[in-house]
Amino acid sequence: MQDNENAVVVYPCSRLSGEIRLQGSKNSVLPIMAAALLKAGVTVLENCPDIADVHAMSGLLKKCGCRVEYNEHVMRIDASAADNGILDDEYSTKMRASILLMGSCLGRFGRFVMPPPGGCAIGKRPIDFHVSAMRQLGADISGNSGGVDADVGGHGLKGCDIRLPFPSVGATQNCLIAAMGARGSTRIFNASSEPEIWDLCCYLRMLGAQIEGERTGNIEITPPPVINSEDIHYMVPADRIVAGTILVAAAGCTGNVYIPNIECDRIQSVIKYLGAHAAVKAPGVVLNTDRRKQLECAVSTGPFPEFPTDMQSQFLALMAVSGNFCIMEENVFDTRFKAAYELNRLGADIRIEGRTAYVYGRRHLHGGTVTASDLRGGAALVLAGLFADEPVTVRGCEYIRRGYENLSGDLRELGARIYECSVD
Repeated sequence: MQDNENAVVVYPCSRLSGEIRLQGSKNSVLPIMAAALLKAGVTVLENCPDIADVHAMSGLLKKCGCRVEYNEHVMRIDASAADNGILDDEYSTKMRASILLMGSCLGRFGRFVMPPPGGCAIGKRPIDFHVSAMRQLGADISGNSGGVDADVGGHGLKGCDIRLPFPSVGATQNCLIAAMGARGSTRIFNASSEPEIWDLCCYLRMLGAQIEGERTGNIEITPPPVINSEDIHYMVPADRIVAGTILVAAAGCTGNVYIPNIECDRIQSVIKYLGAHAAVKAPGVVLNTDRRKQLECAVSTGPFPEFPTDMQSQFLALMAVSGNFCIMEENVFDTRFKAAYELNRLGADIRIEGRTAYVYGRRHLHGGTVTASDLRGGAALVLAGLFADEPVTVRGCEYIRRGYENLSGDLRELGARIYECSVD
Protein backbone atom coordinates (compact mmCIF):
# COMPACT_ATOMS: atom_id res chain seq x y z
CA MET A 1 0.00 0.00 0.00
CA GLN A 2 1.25 3.48 -0.81
CA ASP A 3 0.61 6.58 1.26
CA ASN A 4 -2.16 7.91 -1.04
CA GLU A 5 -4.20 4.74 -0.93
CA ASN A 6 -6.75 4.60 1.86
CA ALA A 7 -8.65 1.38 1.15
CA VAL A 8 -8.25 -2.10 -0.26
CA VAL A 9 -10.67 -4.57 -1.78
CA VAL A 10 -9.89 -8.13 -0.66
CA TYR A 11 -11.28 -11.09 -2.60
CA PRO A 12 -11.94 -14.57 -1.16
CA CYS A 13 -8.88 -16.79 -1.26
CA SER A 14 -8.78 -20.59 -1.06
CA ARG A 15 -5.02 -21.08 -1.12
CA LEU A 16 -1.79 -19.20 -0.41
CA SER A 17 1.50 -20.68 -1.58
CA GLY A 18 5.09 -19.60 -1.95
CA GLU A 19 8.02 -18.08 -0.11
CA ILE A 20 8.04 -14.62 1.42
CA ARG A 21 10.94 -12.70 2.93
CA LEU A 22 9.97 -10.45 5.79
CA GLN A 23 10.55 -6.75 6.29
CA GLY A 24 12.61 -5.52 9.22
CA SER A 25 10.94 -5.34 12.61
CA LYS A 26 8.99 -2.18 13.43
CA ASN A 27 9.14 -2.80 17.16
CA SER A 28 12.90 -3.40 17.07
CA VAL A 29 14.02 -0.56 14.83
CA LEU A 30 12.16 2.30 16.55
CA PRO A 31 13.96 2.05 19.94
CA ILE A 32 17.29 1.53 18.14
CA MET A 33 16.67 4.70 16.12
CA ALA A 34 15.98 6.51 19.39
CA ALA A 35 19.15 5.08 20.95
CA ALA A 36 21.21 6.23 17.94
CA LEU A 37 20.76 9.77 19.29
CA LEU A 38 23.08 8.85 22.19
CA LYS A 39 26.00 8.50 19.83
CA ALA A 40 27.94 11.48 18.42
CA GLY A 41 28.49 9.60 15.19
CA VAL A 42 26.91 7.48 12.48
CA THR A 43 24.58 4.48 12.76
CA VAL A 44 23.62 2.58 9.62
CA LEU A 45 20.52 0.40 9.90
CA GLU A 46 20.12 -2.27 7.24
CA ASN A 47 16.80 -4.03 6.52
CA CYS A 48 15.11 -0.93 7.93
CA PRO A 49 11.38 -1.18 7.13
CA ASP A 50 9.75 1.40 4.87
CA ILE A 51 6.80 2.15 7.13
CA ALA A 52 5.09 5.29 8.41
CA ASP A 53 6.36 5.00 12.00
CA VAL A 54 9.98 4.77 10.84
CA HIS A 55 9.59 7.94 8.81
CA ALA A 56 7.92 9.68 11.76
CA MET A 57 10.84 8.72 14.03
CA SER A 58 13.20 9.95 11.32
CA GLY A 59 11.41 13.30 11.43
CA LEU A 60 11.84 13.47 15.21
CA LEU A 61 15.57 12.73 14.96
CA LYS A 62 15.91 15.54 12.44
CA LYS A 63 14.19 17.86 14.92
CA CYS A 64 16.90 16.88 17.41
CA GLY A 65 19.60 17.92 14.92
CA CYS A 66 20.45 14.58 13.30
CA ARG A 67 21.05 14.07 9.62
CA VAL A 68 18.96 11.14 8.43
CA GLU A 69 19.05 9.51 5.00
CA TYR A 70 16.93 6.58 3.82
CA ASN A 71 17.34 4.61 0.62
CA GLU A 72 16.23 1.09 -0.29
CA HIS A 73 15.84 -0.21 3.27
CA VAL A 74 19.07 1.34 4.53
CA MET A 75 18.89 4.21 7.00
CA ARG A 76 21.90 6.33 7.88
CA ILE A 77 21.63 8.38 11.09
CA ASP A 78 24.37 10.92 11.78
CA ALA A 79 23.85 12.30 15.28
CA SER A 80 27.21 14.13 15.43
CA ALA A 81 25.61 17.57 15.44
CA ALA A 82 22.47 16.71 17.43
CA ASP A 83 21.82 19.40 20.01
CA ASN A 84 18.14 19.59 20.86
CA GLY A 85 15.76 17.60 23.05
CA ILE A 86 12.70 19.79 22.58
CA LEU A 87 10.08 18.23 20.29
CA ASP A 88 6.93 19.67 18.78
CA ASP A 89 3.76 17.85 17.77
CA GLU A 90 4.53 17.46 14.04
CA TYR A 91 5.70 13.87 14.49
CA SER A 92 5.53 13.03 18.20
CA THR A 93 1.73 12.90 18.26
CA LYS A 94 1.73 10.39 15.39
CA MET A 95 3.19 7.42 17.26
CA ARG A 96 3.64 5.98 20.70
CA ALA A 97 7.37 5.30 20.26
CA SER A 98 8.19 9.02 20.35
CA ILE A 99 8.37 8.67 24.16
CA LEU A 100 11.53 6.55 23.69
CA LEU A 101 13.44 9.73 22.87
CA MET A 102 13.11 10.76 26.52
CA GLY A 103 15.89 8.38 27.58
CA SER A 104 18.27 9.37 24.79
CA CYS A 105 17.63 13.13 25.08
CA LEU A 106 18.09 13.12 28.86
CA GLY A 107 21.17 10.95 28.50
CA ARG A 108 22.80 13.17 25.89
CA PHE A 109 21.38 16.68 26.34
CA GLY A 110 20.00 16.58 29.89
CA ARG A 111 16.72 18.05 28.60
CA PHE A 112 13.55 16.65 27.02
CA VAL A 113 10.23 18.30 26.18
CA MET A 114 7.43 16.78 24.13
CA PRO A 115 3.63 16.87 23.77
CA PRO A 116 1.56 13.74 24.49
CA PRO A 117 2.72 10.78 22.36
CA GLY A 118 0.36 9.37 19.75
CA GLY A 119 -0.20 5.84 18.46
CA CYS A 120 -3.09 3.44 18.04
CA ALA A 121 -6.13 3.81 20.28
CA ILE A 122 -6.00 0.35 21.87
CA GLY A 123 -6.64 1.25 25.48
CA LYS A 124 -5.05 3.23 28.28
CA ARG A 125 -1.34 3.60 27.56
CA PRO A 126 -0.04 5.99 30.25
CA ILE A 127 3.61 6.98 30.38
CA ASP A 128 3.73 6.76 34.19
CA PHE A 129 6.24 3.89 34.19
CA HIS A 130 8.58 5.88 31.94
CA VAL A 131 8.31 9.03 34.06
CA SER A 132 8.82 7.17 37.33
CA ALA A 133 11.93 5.43 36.01
CA MET A 134 13.48 8.67 34.73
CA ARG A 135 12.85 10.31 38.12
CA GLN A 136 14.61 7.43 39.85
CA LEU A 137 17.58 8.01 37.56
CA GLY A 138 17.66 11.66 38.68
CA ALA A 139 15.50 13.62 36.23
CA ASP A 140 13.18 16.40 37.34
CA ILE A 141 9.93 15.98 35.42
CA SER A 142 6.78 18.02 35.14
CA GLY A 143 4.03 18.10 32.57
CA ASN A 144 0.32 18.15 31.98
CA SER A 145 -2.22 16.68 29.58
CA GLY A 146 0.10 13.74 28.99
CA GLY A 147 3.11 15.77 27.83
CA VAL A 148 6.57 15.75 29.39
CA ASP A 149 9.04 18.46 30.47
CA ALA A 150 12.17 16.83 31.91
CA ASP A 151 15.57 18.15 32.99
CA VAL A 152 18.55 16.61 34.79
CA GLY A 153 19.80 19.97 36.07
CA GLY A 154 23.50 20.12 36.84
CA HIS A 155 23.68 16.73 38.48
CA GLY A 156 23.03 14.47 35.49
CA LEU A 157 21.61 10.97 35.60
CA LYS A 158 22.85 8.41 38.11
CA GLY A 159 22.50 4.65 37.84
CA CYS A 160 20.14 3.00 40.31
CA ASP A 161 17.84 0.05 40.92
CA ILE A 162 14.47 0.33 39.15
CA ARG A 163 11.58 -2.05 39.71
CA LEU A 164 8.86 -1.78 37.06
CA PRO A 165 5.24 -2.41 38.18
CA PHE A 166 4.68 -4.35 34.94
CA PRO A 167 7.22 -5.71 32.42
CA SER A 168 6.49 -2.86 30.01
CA VAL A 169 8.45 -3.07 26.76
CA GLY A 170 8.63 0.69 26.23
CA ALA A 171 9.55 1.52 29.81
CA THR A 172 12.29 -1.14 29.80
CA GLN A 173 13.66 0.32 26.56
CA ASN A 174 13.63 3.85 27.96
CA CYS A 175 15.43 2.69 31.10
CA LEU A 176 18.14 0.98 29.05
CA ILE A 177 18.62 3.98 26.76
CA ALA A 178 18.71 6.50 29.62
CA ALA A 179 21.11 4.31 31.59
CA MET A 180 23.65 4.80 28.80
CA GLY A 181 23.88 8.45 29.85
CA ALA A 182 24.00 7.77 33.60
CA ARG A 183 26.93 7.47 36.00
CA GLY A 184 27.35 3.89 37.20
CA SER A 185 25.30 0.76 36.68
CA THR A 186 21.52 0.46 36.52
CA ARG A 187 19.53 -2.64 37.42
CA ILE A 188 16.01 -3.07 36.05
CA PHE A 189 13.80 -5.57 37.86
CA ASN A 190 10.60 -7.00 36.40
CA ALA A 191 11.90 -5.87 33.01
CA SER A 192 10.46 -6.94 29.70
CA SER A 193 12.25 -9.84 28.03
CA GLU A 194 10.61 -9.48 24.61
CA PRO A 195 12.82 -10.16 21.56
CA GLU A 196 12.84 -6.42 20.84
CA ILE A 197 14.67 -5.96 24.16
CA TRP A 198 17.32 -8.44 22.99
CA ASP A 199 17.75 -6.39 19.82
CA LEU A 200 18.13 -3.08 21.64
CA CYS A 201 20.69 -4.61 24.00
CA CYS A 202 22.64 -5.91 21.01
CA TYR A 203 22.85 -2.37 19.62
CA LEU A 204 23.76 -0.84 23.00
CA ARG A 205 26.60 -3.35 23.33
CA MET A 206 27.88 -2.03 20.00
CA LEU A 207 27.97 1.39 21.66
CA GLY A 208 30.12 -0.07 24.42
CA ALA A 209 27.61 -1.07 27.11
CA GLN A 210 28.01 -4.12 29.34
CA ILE A 211 24.62 -5.81 29.73
CA GLU A 212 23.50 -8.96 31.50
CA GLY A 213 20.12 -10.65 31.88
CA GLU A 214 18.07 -9.28 28.97
CA ARG A 215 16.29 -12.63 28.58
CA THR A 216 15.62 -13.15 32.28
CA GLY A 217 13.42 -10.21 33.35
CA ASN A 218 16.18 -8.68 35.46
CA ILE A 219 18.70 -6.60 33.52
CA GLU A 220 21.91 -4.91 34.62
CA ILE A 221 23.52 -2.33 32.34
CA THR A 222 26.82 -0.52 32.78
CA PRO A 223 27.51 2.28 30.28
CA PRO A 224 30.95 2.76 28.77
CA PRO A 225 33.15 5.67 29.95
CA VAL A 226 32.77 7.08 26.41
CA ILE A 227 30.16 5.91 23.90
CA ASN A 228 31.69 4.41 20.77
CA SER A 229 31.81 7.11 18.09
CA GLU A 230 32.90 4.88 15.20
CA ASP A 231 30.41 4.11 12.44
CA ILE A 232 28.11 1.24 13.42
CA HIS A 233 26.25 -1.06 11.02
CA TYR A 234 23.27 -2.94 12.44
CA MET A 235 21.03 -5.45 10.66
CA VAL A 236 17.41 -5.11 11.79
CA PRO A 237 15.86 -8.56 12.45
CA ALA A 238 12.77 -9.72 10.61
CA ASP A 239 9.41 -8.64 11.98
CA ARG A 240 7.86 -11.43 14.04
CA ILE A 241 4.37 -9.88 13.97
CA VAL A 242 4.40 -9.69 10.18
CA ALA A 243 5.50 -13.34 10.21
CA GLY A 244 2.60 -14.26 12.48
CA THR A 245 0.15 -12.33 10.29
CA ILE A 246 1.27 -14.23 7.18
CA LEU A 247 1.07 -17.58 8.99
CA VAL A 248 -2.48 -16.86 10.18
CA ALA A 249 -3.46 -15.89 6.63
CA ALA A 250 -2.12 -19.20 5.34
CA ALA A 251 -3.86 -21.15 8.12
CA GLY A 252 -7.19 -19.59 7.20
CA CYS A 253 -6.81 -19.99 3.42
CA THR A 254 -4.87 -23.30 3.30
CA GLY A 255 -1.68 -23.65 1.30
CA ASN A 256 2.06 -24.02 1.69
CA VAL A 257 3.93 -20.91 2.81
CA TYR A 258 7.61 -20.70 3.77
CA ILE A 259 9.16 -17.77 5.65
CA PRO A 260 12.94 -18.24 5.52
CA ASN A 261 14.21 -15.27 7.54
CA ILE A 262 12.47 -15.50 10.92
CA GLU A 263 14.03 -16.80 14.12
CA CYS A 264 11.43 -19.31 15.28
CA ASP A 265 12.02 -18.77 18.99
CA ARG A 266 10.53 -15.29 18.47
CA ILE A 267 7.14 -16.65 17.33
CA GLN A 268 6.96 -19.94 19.21
CA SER A 269 3.65 -19.09 20.90
CA VAL A 270 2.02 -18.37 17.53
CA ILE A 271 3.33 -21.62 16.07
CA LYS A 272 1.99 -23.46 19.13
CA TYR A 273 -1.61 -22.39 18.52
CA LEU A 274 -1.41 -23.08 14.81
CA GLY A 275 -0.53 -26.65 15.74
CA ALA A 276 0.91 -29.32 13.48
CA HIS A 277 0.32 -27.24 10.35
CA ALA A 278 3.20 -24.90 11.31
CA ALA A 279 6.70 -26.26 11.77
CA VAL A 280 10.27 -25.09 12.01
CA LYS A 281 12.19 -25.42 8.76
CA ALA A 282 15.63 -23.98 9.47
CA PRO A 283 16.38 -21.17 9.17
CA GLY A 284 12.68 -20.24 9.11
CA VAL A 285 9.17 -21.61 9.45
CA VAL A 286 6.76 -23.33 7.07
CA LEU A 287 2.97 -23.72 7.22
CA ASN A 288 1.47 -26.48 5.11
CA THR A 289 -2.21 -27.40 5.20
CA ASP A 290 -4.86 -28.64 2.80
CA ARG A 291 -7.74 -27.44 4.93
CA ARG A 292 -8.50 -24.41 7.06
CA LYS A 293 -7.10 -24.57 10.59
CA GLN A 294 -9.99 -25.50 12.89
CA LEU A 295 -9.05 -23.66 16.05
CA GLU A 296 -10.69 -24.72 19.29
CA CYS A 297 -8.76 -23.04 22.01
CA ALA A 298 -8.49 -20.41 24.73
CA VAL A 299 -5.70 -17.91 24.17
CA SER A 300 -4.40 -15.38 26.68
CA THR A 301 -2.11 -12.55 25.69
CA GLY A 302 0.80 -11.63 27.91
CA PRO A 303 4.47 -10.69 28.08
CA PHE A 304 6.91 -12.82 26.09
CA PRO A 305 7.07 -15.83 25.85
CA GLU A 306 3.29 -15.75 26.19
CA PHE A 307 1.02 -15.04 23.22
CA PRO A 308 1.74 -11.53 21.83
CA THR A 309 -0.96 -8.89 22.15
CA ASP A 310 0.03 -7.67 18.67
CA MET A 311 -1.29 -10.98 17.24
CA GLN A 312 -4.59 -10.93 19.10
CA SER A 313 -6.69 -9.26 16.40
CA GLN A 314 -5.37 -11.48 13.62
CA PHE A 315 -6.19 -14.60 15.66
CA LEU A 316 -9.70 -13.28 16.27
CA ALA A 317 -10.21 -13.27 12.50
CA LEU A 318 -9.08 -16.90 12.30
CA MET A 319 -11.20 -17.90 15.29
CA ALA A 320 -14.23 -16.26 13.64
CA VAL A 321 -14.13 -18.86 10.82
CA SER A 322 -12.99 -21.82 12.93
CA GLY A 323 -16.41 -23.47 13.23
CA ASN A 324 -15.66 -23.91 16.94
CA PHE A 325 -15.97 -22.03 20.20
CA CYS A 326 -12.82 -20.09 21.11
CA ILE A 327 -11.84 -17.62 23.82
CA MET A 328 -9.38 -14.73 23.57
CA GLU A 329 -8.32 -13.01 26.80
CA GLU A 330 -6.48 -9.68 26.46
CA ASN A 331 -4.18 -9.09 29.43
CA VAL A 332 -2.01 -6.24 28.12
CA PHE A 333 -4.38 -3.53 26.86
CA ASP A 334 -7.85 -2.83 28.14
CA THR A 335 -9.74 -1.92 24.93
CA ARG A 336 -8.09 -3.85 22.13
CA PHE A 337 -11.17 -5.52 20.70
CA LYS A 338 -12.24 -2.85 18.20
CA ALA A 339 -11.57 -5.22 15.30
CA ALA A 340 -14.11 -7.64 16.77
CA TYR A 341 -16.97 -5.22 16.12
CA GLU A 342 -15.90 -4.83 12.50
CA LEU A 343 -15.57 -8.61 12.11
CA ASN A 344 -19.14 -8.93 13.37
CA ARG A 345 -20.23 -6.68 10.50
CA LEU A 346 -18.96 -9.45 8.19
CA GLY A 347 -21.03 -12.10 9.96
CA ALA A 348 -18.70 -13.13 12.77
CA ASP A 349 -20.18 -13.90 16.19
CA ILE A 350 -17.80 -12.38 18.73
CA ARG A 351 -19.09 -11.30 22.13
CA ILE A 352 -16.98 -9.02 24.31
CA GLU A 353 -17.11 -9.06 28.10
CA GLY A 354 -14.45 -6.85 29.65
CA ARG A 355 -11.04 -8.14 28.60
CA THR A 356 -12.40 -11.38 27.13
CA ALA A 357 -13.76 -12.17 23.67
CA TYR A 358 -15.99 -15.22 23.28
CA VAL A 359 -15.89 -16.35 19.67
CA TYR A 360 -18.60 -18.61 18.29
CA GLY A 361 -16.78 -19.64 15.16
CA ARG A 362 -18.69 -19.89 11.91
CA ARG A 363 -17.65 -21.62 8.71
CA HIS A 364 -17.98 -18.50 6.58
CA LEU A 365 -17.96 -14.70 6.63
CA HIS A 366 -19.82 -12.57 4.10
CA GLY A 367 -18.65 -9.51 2.21
CA GLY A 368 -19.04 -5.87 3.14
CA THR A 369 -17.17 -2.69 4.03
CA VAL A 370 -15.26 -2.38 7.30
CA THR A 371 -12.98 0.28 8.78
CA ALA A 372 -9.62 -0.16 10.48
CA SER A 373 -9.03 1.95 13.58
CA ASP A 374 -5.62 0.60 14.57
CA LEU A 375 -2.62 -1.13 13.03
CA ARG A 376 -3.13 -4.80 13.95
CA GLY A 377 -6.90 -4.57 13.76
CA GLY A 378 -6.52 -3.33 10.20
CA ALA A 379 -4.37 -6.35 9.34
CA ALA A 380 -7.02 -8.62 10.86
CA LEU A 381 -9.70 -7.12 8.62
CA VAL A 382 -7.57 -7.77 5.54
CA LEU A 383 -7.24 -11.42 6.64
CA ALA A 384 -10.99 -11.60 7.19
CA GLY A 385 -11.44 -10.55 3.57
CA LEU A 386 -9.37 -13.55 2.48
CA PHE A 387 -11.50 -15.84 4.64
CA ALA A 388 -14.87 -14.43 3.48
CA ASP A 389 -17.14 -15.75 0.70
CA GLU A 390 -17.50 -12.34 -0.94
CA PRO A 391 -15.23 -9.31 -1.47
CA VAL A 392 -14.47 -7.15 1.55
CA THR A 393 -13.49 -3.46 1.37
CA VAL A 394 -11.19 -2.33 4.18
CA ARG A 395 -11.01 1.39 4.85
CA GLY A 396 -8.44 3.14 7.04
CA CYS A 397 -5.37 1.52 5.52
CA GLU A 398 -3.19 4.39 6.73
CA TYR A 399 -3.16 2.53 10.06
CA ILE A 400 -1.81 -0.60 8.40
CA ARG A 401 0.99 1.41 6.78
CA ARG A 402 2.27 2.30 10.23
CA GLY A 403 3.66 -1.21 10.67
CA TYR A 404 3.40 -3.16 7.40
CA GLU A 405 5.48 -2.16 4.41
CA ASN A 406 3.23 -3.83 1.89
CA LEU A 407 0.81 -6.33 3.39
CA SER A 408 -1.29 -6.36 0.23
CA GLY A 409 1.77 -6.99 -1.93
CA ASP A 410 3.09 -9.75 0.32
CA LEU A 411 -0.25 -11.56 0.20
CA ARG A 412 -0.57 -11.03 -3.57
CA GLU A 413 2.86 -12.60 -3.98
CA LEU A 414 1.43 -15.70 -2.29
CA GLY A 415 -1.63 -15.78 -4.54
CA ALA A 416 -4.18 -13.46 -2.94
CA ARG A 417 -6.25 -10.96 -4.90
CA ILE A 418 -6.09 -7.60 -3.13
CA TYR A 419 -6.39 -4.26 -4.87
CA GLU A 420 -5.87 -0.76 -3.55
CA CYS A 421 -8.51 1.87 -4.17
CA SER A 422 -9.61 5.30 -3.04
CA VAL A 423 -12.91 5.80 -1.22
CA ASP A 424 -14.95 8.85 -0.34
